[in-house]
Amino acid sequence: YTLQKTDGSKLRLDNKFKRIEALGKVVSQKVAPFQYDRLLQNLRGGQTVVLGPLTINKESLTIGKKGYTWDEIEHVGIQRGYLNLKKKGGGWFSGASAPVAKIPNLDALLAGVNQIVE
Repeated sequence: YTLQKTDGSKLRLDNKFKRIEALGKVVSQKVAPFQYDRLLQNLRGGQTVVLGPLTINKESLTIGKKGYTWDEIEHVGIQRGYLNLKKKGGGWFSGASAPVAKIPNLDALLAGVNQIVE
């Protein structure tokens, strides 16, 4: 887990810490509501938010170089360590994916996507 403050400084939590998974879960639970609120404020303010290989705004979600408007998206979910996007009526190669390990603030992103889709 890498924690980054707004000033850019980082703290890395890894297997050197006892019970790192439990610590990571607690940190995620405490930090996710703040990340989610900030994500929604930015989106409502018309900003584009970059989360690793993803770019999200009020109009679209982009993974890598593939961008989709919200009404084109059928499903966004996680499978086998990847965030997958499925396009409505799309064929075999019409979606996009990115490794979840490369996506910061994943919980906030998923909550934000659910909010936008609803």
